[in-house]
Amino acid sequence: MNEAESDYLLSSISGMSGFKLVDSYEDADFIICNTCSVRKSAEERAEGFISQAKGMSKRNVRIILTGCMAFTSQDSLREKFPYIDYFVQNNDKDRILEILEKARKSEILSYDGNGSYVFRKNYHKSGDFFSYVPIQNGCNNFCSYCVVPYARGREVSRDFTEILDEMSYLDDCGVRVVTLLGQNVNSYKSGSRNFADLVDSISRMRFGNIKWIYFDSPHIKDFNTDLLDVLGSSDVFAKYFHVPVQSFSTSVLKSMNRKETQEDIYSFFEIARKKIPQAYFTTDVMVGFPTETQDDFRMTLDGVRNIGFVDAYMYYYNPRKGTAAYDKYADMDLGVKTSRLEELIELQGGISLEIRKAMLGGEFDLVARKPSRKQKGKVVCYSENNCAALVDEDRLACGQSGRFVLKELKGRTFLA
Repeated sequence: MNEAESDYLLSSISGMSGFKLVDSYEDADFIICNTCSVRKSAEERAEGFISQAKGMSKRNVRIILTGCMAFTSQDSLREKFPYIDYFVQNNDKDRILEILEKARKSEILSYDGNGSYVFRKNYHKSGDFFSYVPIQNGCNNFCSYCVVPYARGREVSRDFTEILDEMSYLDDCGVRVVTLLGQNVNSYKSGSRNFADLVDSISRMRFGNIKWIYFDSPHIKDFNTDLLDVLGSSDVFAKYFHVPVQSFSTSVLKSMNRKETQEDIYSFFEIARKKIPQAYFTTDVMVGFPTETQDDFRMTLDGVRNIGFVDAYMYYYNPRKGTAAYDKYADMDLGVKTSRLEELIELQGGISLEIRKAMLGGEFDLVARKPSRKQKGKVVCYSENNCAALVDEDRLACGQSGRFVLKELKGRTFLA
């Protein structure tokens, strides 16, 4: 979501009189840092960026910090980085345009940070062939470890027709791949219409350029047979789904305040694979939650092994101030958390490798996204199941798609 909102800000600021994007901190009059709080590591990267940016900038540079950390960490950041000029919360990112416009006129904007979330007309970054369409913001689930309901607020859904209009606009712009976004994307509801209705309506549209549509991130409890049926029959929705499970232990899931059980998770994947046999899945997995025993951890390893995810985002629990788990549970020993995460990463790495090896020699549709930064003359492409491949640029230009044999695997990237 932050990337989509950053694209919107970049496009909007680029269109403002008196402003242009620069290539270095030294040339900047304003630096905007759009932050994320979903992981502690993301916060640490943001703090590192702020320090580096200030150290390399001109003395009178003005720094605007926005995103989740503007809400969750404002007090501590003000103390740590007193030179941050503005803290702009998620719901108020449009105010950044006002701040810049006032500055251009040598005026100061009084900002109180009390806005409500507003969806923009479009989030497309000009020239990109892959684009995001936010359709839902916020979360009502209150998982005990998660700051999103506090940083993003309660769930709101975008107007149904406005989404369809943006899909048409992106197709006219030559976009090839679209991802529908939301913190709990499949809880989308606009009037009487839900996410399955939206998927169905988009699937009935006639696109000249859009090849695949994805959505991220769903909650497993909000999948149902109607949605799976629509996804399975759609020609444009990719048969690739990111489904965060976090844990395969019912006990841990309960402590996390997640409503599903281990049985529910296994049942979902069984039904999904029956209805969409060609589906690939990725997931999020957390280890080292304070109530996780060694047996609980083994259940998660078994689940990862049994389901066979293409890839997984894996991390250990970090206490997030303001969440229920922060106040309720003592953190686990870091050594135990690290050991469990390493074991999980090794397991998933082997599974991911075997899935990719099984793809070698097969023909797959690929969409070219951008030139390779590391290999001159190559373009970075992606398959429907989101595996990266390099293709000679004289065989496939950025924005084009084609069918190729995957000939070789270098690390996690195919050569086609």
